[in-house]
Amino acid sequence: MIFILKLLHTLFFIITDYFIYTKYNEKTKIKSVYYIVLCLFLILLFILNSVFEGISNKLLVVLLFFSLAIIILNFIKGFINMENNDILRNNEKLEKNYRGIKSVIFEKFIPIIILIYQLLLIWMPAIFEKMSQK
Repeated sequence: MIFILKLLHTLFFIITDYFIYTKYNEKTKIKSVYYIVLCLFLILLFILNSVFEGISNKLLVVLLFFSLAIIILNFIKGFINMENNDILRNNEKLEKNYRGIKSVIFEKFIPIIILIYQLLLIWMPAIFEKMSQK
């Protein structure tokens, strides 16, 4: 049963991170029905964790905060602005490279790393236990 719970958690966080990613990076609208289903799925996970003693609910909350980090990252991305820099303004190639690197790091690399870390915490809860002991 714990294996199935871990699969459900994995599925939940893949879907959650995908929704957040598409909302902030591709600017697409997601139907509110999907958000309601996702919230019901989260409630189901809390109940299943309590009944079958799967993944701790503390870990589930921490993993949700990691998903929220993608939203915070997109907010902070707007503050990192070097377009007003004279060097970038005068060098079109450098400006293009800067925008490309910024896009790759903030829109692709970091959300993928966050998802990988969430999956590591789901499948290897000993990592979270060591973190919470310190």
